[in-house]
Amino acid sequence: MIRKMPGRPDHLSGRKRWMWIFDSYYKGTVELWGRENGPIKVSLLFPNSFYMHLTDPPAYREMLAALESLYRVEECDFKTIFGPLEGYRIFAGRKVAEKIEIQTRLPSFTMWT
Repeated sequence: MIRKMPGRPDHLSGRKRWMWIFDSYYKGTVELWGRENGPIKVSLLFPNSFYMHLTDPPAYREMLAALESLYRVEECDFKTIFGPLEGYRIFAGRKVAEKIEIQTRLPSFTMWT
């Protein structure tokens, strides 16, 4: 996703700056692009993971135990545009997240990548 956002005028040089944000995840890395003095690409290693919030975690304790036996799972708090939530960070790919979504029957499950 590319978003072009107007910057505030740079009071030191008198020129207007534009900020580009490019979100990209490819083969275990996040790629960030800038164009201050020509295009610059920075690649950072980032593990494939997603965040999950369950409205009733005890109802899914067997599923959580199975996930913990196969993947790294961390209890955590995370912020969303709707406010902070308690949940889990699961170090697995999108296919695992989709299977969880089907198993939990959607209403009790929220996922963020």
